[in-house]
Amino acid sequence: NELIDEYKLGTFTNKLSRFDLQQITTALPHYPEWGQSQFFIIKAEIINQYNVSSNDFSRALEVIKKHREFSELIGVPIDIDHVSLAKLAPYVDLHRKIYKGRIRDGSAFSHDEMIKAAIEDGLLATYIKNNLTIEEIATLHALEEHGSLNYYSEEFDFLQKDDIKQSFNEESFLEMINRLTMPNAILNIEKSLRKMRQNTLLSCF
Repeated sequence: NELIDEYKLGTFTNKLSRFDLQQITTALPHYPEWGQSQFFIIKAEIINQYNVSSNDFSRALEVIKKHREFSELIGVPIDIDHVSLAKLAPYVDLHRKIYKGRIRDGSAFSHDEMIKAAIEDGLLATYIKNNLTIEEIATLHALEEHGSLNYYSEEFDFLQKDDIKQSFNEESFLEMINRLTMPNAILNIEKSLRKMRQNTLLSCF
């Protein structure tokens, strides 16, 4: 139910739905231009189109500025904690190199290929464990999970917070590393980053 989703996510005002806010965001100029005359023309058009007051419009802007997906559209991206291009790019490159050689035409793996794949998985897991902090691993896992399912962008922060908490349990931590060695891991991470419009991090894909 969309109304339940909106209430749960908190992306609405008393006059505007999440969809309304998304549409308004696409009509706005970049934040540095908000003091210019064109902004006030657009503001008047939005107030008229949605039949809201100036205060309602201001409340909408506050929601937009704090929203990771929408804020990028106005030129004010909100970074994700515990993930950087410097740490993400080497992981993506290594993952890609390992799985590039495993593309199959439908034929079965030979015994030697299976052994090689197991060794490579171990190397990737070792790289992750040795080069990323617990918080970084938990964050990548949250991104992978977020991209693999039909989550809203707003739900990422909850996943990240929960995964960081769970990462201090050894069994959960090892499962996170294992999931980051799976074939679709970087594809799902990329999907999540695209959903949240994290363009700097996306440059390594």
